[in-house]
Amino acid sequence: MAQTMNKMTRKSLQNSQIFNITETHHRFKMARAGRPVVSRMKFAQAEMIGVIFLWGVSWPMGRAVATSGIGAAPFYSAFLRYSIAIPFLYIFARMMHKSVQLPRAWIKELVIFGLLHVTIYNFLFLSSLRFTSSSDAVLILNSSISVLSALGASLVYADEKLTTTRIAGIFLTLIGVAIVFISSPNDDVANRVLGNVIILFAALAWSIYTVYSRPIYKEVPPLQFQLWSTIFGWIALGLIAIVELSVVTIQPIEISVTGALIYLGLFGAAIPNTLFSVSIDKIGPSRTTILVNFIPLISIISAVLLLGEVFSYMYLIAFAIMFAGVYLVNLIPSN
Repeated sequence: MAQTMNKMTRKSLQNSQIFNITETHHRFKMARAGRPVVSRMKFAQAEMIGVIFLWGVSWPMGRAVATSGIGAAPFYSAFLRYSIAIPFLYIFARMMHKSVQLPRAWIKELVIFGLLHVTIYNFLFLSSLRFTSSSDAVLILNSSISVLSALGASLVYADEKLTTTRIAGIFLTLIGVAIVFISSPNDDVANRVLGNVIILFAALAWSIYTVYSRPIYKEVPPLQFQLWSTIFGWIALGLIAIVELSVVTIQPIEISVTGALIYLGLFGAAIPNTLFSVSIDKIGPSRTTILVNFIPLISIISAVLLLGEVFSYMYLIAFAIMFAGVYLVNLIPSN
C-alpha cells in the first residue's frame, strides 16, 4: 500500500536531474516519431490520480478489517490480503516484462525488504487501525515516512545531507503530527494514543525499507523487485499466522470484511502499485510527490463517508502544515 507512498518516489527524487534529461530526450524522440506527448502525459497523470484515490480509500478499508472478527489476528488478515494481491501482481508484472524470474543474486535483500514492507509493516498497519481512526493513522504515517526517510538517508548517503530547508520541513511536519495527537476528534476508538504510536513504528519500518532499498532499484526492475519481495513477505505472514491462529480466537469472516480484503489486495495493492511503477517516470517526481501528499485528504473524506468517522477542521490544519513540511523535506536544491 502506502500503501507504496512508495520507495520509487524517493528514488526518483534522488535522481530528478537525471530524469529531467532523460525525459527531455524521451519527448524529443516521441516528437520525431509523431507520438502525442501531451496526451500520453495526461493519461499518465490520470493513472496517478487513480492510484492516489485507490490508496486513499484503502485506509478505511483497513480499519474495517482491523475492527472485524479477524482483527485480533493481524498477521492472518495481512496474509489473506496478499493472497489476493500476489496473483495479480504476477500477471501485471508478466504483462510489463517478458521475464519475472527470481533475481537470485539479490535473494537475501528481497527477503529482508519483504519482511519490512509486507510482514512487519502490514502487522503494524492493521494493529494500529484496531485502536485508532484511519484519519489519524494516515495523517501520521504519510508525513512521518517523509521525515524518517530524510533523516535515515542523511545518515546513510553522502548526497542526502540535511539542509536548512529540510530541517524546517521536519519541524513543520512534527507540528502537524502533534496536532493530530492532541486535537483529533475521533475519540470513540479503542485506544487512540496506542494506535497512533503503533503507526509511527509502521512509518519507521517503511522508512528503513525506503532508505536501504535504494541500491537494489538500480539493479532490479521495480515490478520484479516488488513481486518477489512481496512473495517472501507473504510467506513469512503465513508462517506467523499459523502460530497466531493457534493462540487467538477469531470470528467467521463477514461478507463486508471479505469485500474489504478484496479491495485491500486488488485495489489497495496490486493495481495501484503496478500503475505507480509505470506512471512515475512519465509524469516526473515533483508531480508524483505532490499527488501522493493528497492521500490523507482522500482517506479522511472516504473514512467519513464509509465509516462515519468524525471530521474536524483541525484535520485540515494538520494536513496543510504536514503538506508544507513534506514538500520542504522533499525539496531538492536547484544546484
